[in-house]
Amino acid sequence: MLFYQLLDLLILILFPLAMLLSGWLLKNKPSKWPNNVYGYRTRASGRSQESWDFAQAYSGAWWIRWGKISLISTVLLWFLAAVLGEENGGWVFWCLLGVQLVVFLGVIPATERALKKTFDEYGYPRAWTKE
Repeated sequence: MLFYQLLDLLILILFPLAMLLSGWLLKNKPSKWPNNVYGYRTRASGRSQESWDFAQAYSGAWWIRWGKISLISTVLLWFLAAVLGEENGGWVFWCLLGVQLVVFLGVIPATERALKKTFDEYGYPRAWTKE
């Protein structure tokens, strides 16, 4: 039984680890220009070089921050569920996995909102268009 609990925990920490790795890559080794292969790629992020660079840094920082929170809370909640008993394990597993998926995909609306606030519809910084 312990083997399956540890296997479940391993599966659960994959999302936070993927967020941490992706965040580190986007923040420290971002793609230098908009492309269709690597990086945070949306229409808003690819409008200009400035918006591309901003989106890579913002989404990388977002994933690092939430990846740490998700990893720590997942491990703590999983061990709490293990202490409470195995009959709660399946329910806790699926709830944690669902929350992690929401957090993992939450980078999209967060980054799009930041892009919209920082850049106009052509990809120019709003500070430039206000002059």
